[in-house]
Parts: sequence; structure tokens; C-alpha cells
Amino acid sequence: MKLRWILALVVGLVLSGAFPAQASERHLEFVEGLRERDYLDFAMIYLEQLEKRGDVPSEVRTVIPFEKAITLLKGALALRTADAQMKQLDQAKAYLEEFLKANPNHAEAGRANTELAQVIVVKGKVEVQQSKAPGNAAQKADFQKRARAHFAEARKVYQTAHDRFKEAYDKFDKYIPKTDKRYEAREEVFRQMVQSQLQLAVMTYEDGQTYDRGTPENKKRLTEAAAAFDQIHARYRQLISGLYARMWEAKCFEEQDDIVKALGFYNELLEHSKDLPRNQRAPQLVRMQNMVLHFKLICLNHEKRKDHRVAIQEAEEWLKENRGQASSRVGLGIQWEMVRAQEALARQETTGESDKNKLLQQALEKSRFINRFPGEFKDGSTAMIQKLMVALNREPGDPKDFPTAFGVADNMMNDVRRRLTQIREARGSEQARLLIELQPVLKEAARILQIGLGVVGPKDEPKDVNRARFYLAYIYYYMRDQRTLKATHSLDAAIVAEFTAQKLLTKQPELALDAAFMAQAAYIQAYSDEAPEKREAEIKRVIDVCNFITSNWPTSDRANDARMDLGRVYTENRQPAE
Repeated sequence: MKLRWILALVVGLVLSGAFPAQASERHLEFVEGLRERDYLDFAMIYLEQLEKRGDVPSEVRTVIPFEKAITLLKGALALRTADAQMKQLDQAKAYLEEFLKANPNHAEAGRANTELAQVIVVKGKVEVQQSKAPGNAAQKADFQKRARAHFAEARKVYQTAHDRFKEAYDKFDKYIPKTDKRYEAREEVFRQMVQSQLQLAVMTYEDGQTYDRGTPENKKRLTEAAAAFDQIHARYRQLISGLYARMWEAKCFEEQDDIVKALGFYNELLEHSKDLPRNQRAPQLVRMQNMVLHFKLICLNHEKRKDHRVAIQEAEEWLKENRGQASSRVGLGIQWEMVRAQEALARQETTGESDKNKLLQQALEKSRFINRFPGEFKDGSTAMIQKLMVALNREPGDPKDFPTAFGVADNMMNDVRRRLTQIREARGSEQARLLIELQPVLKEAARILQIGLGVVGPKDEPKDVNRARFYLAYIYYYMRDQRTLKATHSLDAAIVAEFTAQKLLTKQPELALDAAFMAQAAYIQAYSDEAPEKREAEIKRVIDVCNFITSNWPTSDRANDARMDLGRVYTENRQPAE
């Protein structure tokens, strides 16, 4: 916390102009330093300030949209909902397209094209992840179709980037002495060309993920991808891209249940630089080997191997050396395989009762940690928590702690949002039918949230607790009488949302604004449903919350909405001057 506070202070001083302007390269170093430490909000604030300053060199100003895009792309991966991820990815895509349109021949144009493709790929992965969510079974084919479209679009961008790199590479002389400054320039172009070849092969693999595992289409694309990866590895095994190709080739074999061949490749890759301590190996190699270990653990847990003890041991060793990466994507993946191994080992008949309970308890604690983070392991860890609670002879029906309740409610919120989207798109009796069908889901979600908020303890994550309050207000807002479809919990929604907004004003201002806006909508809903002669209390509440929004976020879009809503309330109550 102290480091974050100090950094916030430094950023404030830089933004306020307390420090003199540095050389142009220092601006970009500072942005990269913020990104490396995951201070992404600070990075965006700093970039926005640079846009407004008159002392920023033109070469820095030119790449601000590019730097914003990279920051948004990294931040999108940590967002909790698919809708929020897609919105941020669209923003990143727009910034990259802006940069490329204005600077087609810029030195960073090739990298910008690559990052643009990466944005599109992540959008495709979000769609694939959504297709696998239990609550989206009815829309599975639609999610898969959209994912395929994203991967096809990304392939075109990667192909363009590859062609550019190849054209640039072919312009260099065949022989350049290492002492010549052109030598390193040529080698960098060569590495980028190979990397783009790798990405094209990865797109074939990703396309395979848009089909159900084991289907002819899935097998066909995995086979094609494996062949492409094998060619890249054979040509460029001395490059990190060649090693990555080997890893993805093994992944293709693993997903076709050829576990022996996959494990052989994974072990081969883990042997690279094994004699060196991890902190002395090349960072790119360490990152790749972390992914390889995750994939290897999947193989060890496979039905054909069932080497669960080995999986647990290797996962524990990795976690001891990499505690700082526990919440990274690969860290969560390694822990998820550890959980699967612990639960499977506990089920074996040869496991004693004492060891069984120990394994189940360890798996439960680890599952709860994993469940705190968005992404591909969220749904699985939620189901695992319930399964482990049953195995430990704990009451499975209702959560007994906040993290479990919040994990269940978080998944239910995804279903609620999906249903609300369908309701907004429907018309007439169909809309009414869907709204009626939504009510039992809302009622159960509210019950789970109330249970969770009722057992909050000092060790529970405050941000999750605050979001749970916001979820409860959101649920209350849409609750209806099933016969009349009249709102039944408007004031409940408003009170919970307003409390959340007041509490989070300084600590989580973005969520505070969302909560305040929810309170405003709920108070207006209560005002509209009340008889005209009894609206005095509701009018005061609407005015208060609207003024709260306009005072604390005066330039936001929500503030303008609040002013419009307040104007309508005054107009309806014949107060034109106000």
C-alpha cells in the first residue's frame, strides 16, 4: 500500500507540473514502468495529461494513441465481465486504428498492426470463454461464430504484418557484418517476421477452439496447426518463437489426447537453461516455461496419466518461487490444476481419511482464491467450491462464507445481464414473458447476496464486498411483481446503491458513480410508481442524489444525464425556474 501511495503522489506531481519536463524518451519509459507494475489507471491519466500539455515533443505526442491502446489492452484482461472487456477492447482498437491511419509509415506501425491483431484475438477469446459458460448454452453457437469472425479478422492483420516484415527483410543485404549498425536492425525485422508466422499458426489453433472438442472441425484445425508449428520449430528452433511453436505443437497433441507426445515436448522445453537459476534465464524463456508448466500439469491430471501427486508437487514448487505471479493468468492456471489434482487424489480409495480432509481443505482454500479473479477459471472454481463443500460434509445448499457467496452471485449476475439484454431486444408479450421468467433468478441472486453480506469478515476483500452491495442494488432495481410487473424493490435498490456510493466516493470513485447513478434511477422509478400527491419524499431524494452526482462528477456523462432527469422532475412538478 505504501508503494502505491508513493507512486500516486509521484504521478500527481508529474501531472501537476511540479517536475520539469524530461527528455522525450523519459515520458514513454514512465508509461511503460506504470504498465509493468499494473498501475494502468495512472498510465491512462498520465497519457491524457500529456495530450493537454504544450511542452511534449511531437514524437511523443504522435504515439499517445498507441500507448493508450496497449494500456487498455492489458487492463481489459483483468476486467470481471465480458461486456466490460469488449468495451475496453473496442476502445483499444479505435486508438490503434487512429494511430495507424495518421502514421502508416511510423517506426511503430508494424508493432501497432501486431497489437491491433492481438486486440481482435482477445475479443475472440472472450467470445470463446462466453461460449463455454454454463449460463450461455442456448447462445453457444452464436458466441462461437463471432469468435471465428474475430480470429479470421486477426489473421488478415497478422498476414499484412508478416508481408511488411518480409518485404523489409528482403531489402537488407544478405551479408551484413555484426559490427554494422544495420545488422541488429535486420535481425529485429527477422524476429518480427518469424513471430508473425507463429501468430498465423496460432490463429489456426484458436479457430479450432471455436468448435467443440473432439468434433471433426476441431480435430482438423488442431492437425493443421500442429503441422504449421512443427515447420516453424524446425526452421527457427534457435529463436524463442521457435520454442513457442514447439509448445503450441505439444498443446495440439494434448488436446487430441496424445498425452505421451505432448509431455515429451513439454519436458524438452522445460530442460532449456535448466542449469541456470530462474532469475538468470532470459525473461522470454521464463515466461514460456511458465506456460509450458501449466500445460504439463493438464497432461499430468489427464485420465490417461492421473499423476496427481506429481502435479501437486510441481505446482507447489512453482508457487514457492513465484509468489508474486499467483494472480497472473498462468499462476491461476497452475493453481487450478493443483486444485484438480488435490480433489482427484482425495477421491482415490487408497487415500486415508486424514489426508483426504487435508487435501479437500487445501483445494477449497485454493479454489476460493482463484474464484476472486475474472477469466476462464471463474466458472470452474465456483462449481468446485460447491463440490468440495459437499465432500467436506458442509451444507451445500447455501454458502457459509462471503467469498463463496460472492463467487456464486458473480456467476448469477452474468446470467441476469444476458437475460436483460434479451428483454431489451424483445417486444410486446415476449418481453413481458421474459421479464416474468427473470424474477425467480433475481430473487435467488438477492438471497445469495444477502447471505454473503451477512457473513462478511475482516479478511474478506473490501472491493468484492462493495461490488456485492452494488449487485444487490442492481438486482433490487429489476425485481417486479409477477402479475402486474410493477417494481417492488425500488426504494431498497436506491438505499443500498446510495449507501454504496457514499461509502466508496474516495476509495472506488468509478464504482461510486455507477452506484449513485443506480440510486438515481431507482429513486426516479419509485417516484414514477408513487401517486402524484405522495411524491414529495421521492422528489427530495431524486434531487439529493442528482446533486450528489453533479457535485462529485460535474463533467461526466452521468452528470449530464442527472441534470436531464432532474429537469424532467422539476418540469413535471411545475417548477420551470428550477
